[in-house]
Amino acid sequence: MLFNQFDKNCVMIEGKRATGKTTLAIEKYHHMVGVEKIPSEEILVLYMNRDQGLTWRASMVLSQAGALRHHTYSSFIQKELNLYWPLILKNCPFIKKGLLRPTYASADMAHFMMKLLVEHFRGKKGYLLDINAPAHQICRLLTSNIRQAALSRIPFEEIGKRLSLGLGTGDLFEKQLFGEIEEILQHYIDSFLEKGVLDEGLSISIYHQYLLEEDTYQNSLKRRIKYLLIDNAEEACPAEIDLLKLLIPHAEMSYLFYNPEGGSAVQYGADLLYQVKHFDIEREHVKLEDYFDHEESLVKLAGLLENAILYETKENSNFFISADLDDSAQLHMEMVEKIIDKIEVLLEQGIEPHEICILSPENDLLLRHELKKLAARKNLQVLDTEEREKLVENPFVHVLILLADICYRPDNSQLTEDDYRIFFMNILGTNPVKGASIARDFLKKRTLADPIHFSRLHEEPQIQQRYQALYHWVMQVVDQKPTMDEFFRKAYLEVLFKLPHAKDHMNSVILLTDRTENFFDIVKVFEHMKNPLEKFFDFIQGDLLDSSAAMDEIDGMDASCILLTTPFRYLMSNRRRKVQLWTDIRSRKWINRIRKELTNPQVLKNTWDMFTPYTETIEEELGKQQLIALLHGLLKKCSGQVYIYSSSYSQQGYEQQNILAEALGEILPKGGVLHDLSRGSNIDYGL
Repeated sequence: MLFNQFDKNCVMIEGKRATGKTTLAIEKYHHMVGVEKIPSEEILVLYMNRDQGLTWRASMVLSQAGALRHHTYSSFIQKELNLYWPLILKNCPFIKKGLLRPTYASADMAHFMMKLLVEHFRGKKGYLLDINAPAHQICRLLTSNIRQAALSRIPFEEIGKRLSLGLGTGDLFEKQLFGEIEEILQHYIDSFLEKGVLDEGLSISIYHQYLLEEDTYQNSLKRRIKYLLIDNAEEACPAEIDLLKLLIPHAEMSYLFYNPEGGSAVQYGADLLYQVKHFDIEREHVKLEDYFDHEESLVKLAGLLENAILYETKENSNFFISADLDDSAQLHMEMVEKIIDKIEVLLEQGIEPHEICILSPENDLLLRHELKKLAARKNLQVLDTEEREKLVENPFVHVLILLADICYRPDNSQLTEDDYRIFFMNILGTNPVKGASIARDFLKKRTLADPIHFSRLHEEPQIQQRYQALYHWVMQVVDQKPTMDEFFRKAYLEVLFKLPHAKDHMNSVILLTDRTENFFDIVKVFEHMKNPLEKFFDFIQGDLLDSSAAMDEIDGMDASCILLTTPFRYLMSNRRRKVQLWTDIRSRKWINRIRKELTNPQVLKNTWDMFTPYTETIEEELGKQQLIALLHGLLKKCSGQVYIYSSSYSQQGYEQQNILAEALGEILPKGGVLHDLSRGSNIDYGL
């Protein structure tokens, strides 16, 4: 259907969840490049997030070479800012430092800079002292406010007022609190812009205010981009809608793939009401049939759950549903054991590991541990998309930081004798006792002993030889004084690369060097930052997460492994599995709160009347709507069976219950006949 001729230059392809919109979009792209011979650099593809970018990237095996313009909305903007930075400098009066190109703060670096600012205002002015959350959590919430405002095309000076009216009761204390937040945010924005440093939110704001309005730039954009493919158009934020309104009338053809049921990703800035009000481009409509690889009874279950949760309609199913509910566990451990037992039964039935998906609403350490034990017994692999460890916990990154500590000797070192014991065991090949002895000797003076002195204490020739090589390498580096990112590259290649499995950790080391370079680039811009070396060690040993390995693994999500992920991440990933296991269904984490202590994406929407109080009733209603959207998406992404588990008590030992568990308990019979997915027969497992 998409390959027909259309009268208008904009086509909206409408299809509900799991009707194959992304697959169709990719097919259309291949047709445009391969059959219609359109140069790939003339086609702009916009998708919602990095997970979806992986789906597109995996499908881009093209017969001819050419630049690929495939982006999230934010990454597209950063590319454009790099190209047209001189126009920004000409038009924006707030940027005082005339750099050749902007300096981008990674998300981690933006959080760290906000953390420094929050700590400063807490210490000097006593701000935010009544907020119990630690500084690193506060900074993430505050930077997200800037990002949400930019996506919604809301002036930054409105953030404090909107949050005050939307989060508070209007008393004097809360007015003071949000006044403090507004002052911190404004200081952050002003100082970043003055130096030409941009985070994601500032990039979006600067692009729309000082580049997209420029005639020279508009003409260039229209000349370069002649075709548009927009995946998940229902998730487009107001800023993206404004860009599309500019491009579509001048493009030769635009294809918008759209879910009429609406979006699920509030955190990506989606505002369906803004689209309805402002996206008035003439377009043709193509409706996709509701055909997809699903289990029909599960789609009916989604409808029953919607009626029960939104309209409180109590309705028992009078037909067979390919879903089984087991809510008999009292303790969390009991539930985990039932899940592991069920996976073993499924594998014995002939279900392949890559057909199984476990959906957990939060980070479940016990479930993760038991899954790893099962994987070891069965010689299987488990892909856990949420197992994001701190970067410093990677063993090779940890050794690099210890080497940096030896060479640069920061005053704020947090490394312990145990850290150094492991370090010397790895580098010198000692046993734990000798490693501890060498660590104690080092920490007495915070410097490596002379090799002659070392040889008197440790007689083994091999250890002496390795120590001598380490000592001379450290002395050479101290003399050369490389930059920190150069140091990490040098240390990895010259010291660690010879160790077993060094190549397996290359991505984490690359992430370390990239974040290090970004840190000192920004330090260079903020010339008067005190003690940058000490601050760097705080940054690198803090909350910096290692996401590189996880993202590389997700790129191969269809490999033969059991998938453990969150419901929302699974829904956003464009993957489907035959069998789903839902865990901890009583947990409140299945219904994420929109309103948090210092942020609320709903009141930062462009279409939200800032003088309308945000009540708990509104919160509950929006939470139900998001839950229903999630359930419809999950159940349409299952072609076999759903197994649902819960426990009366949470991981922390608290009693738990929610509306989802209540609705499932009313609709689904407990135990009984389950469907044997491998042979198509019915088997009574007696659950």
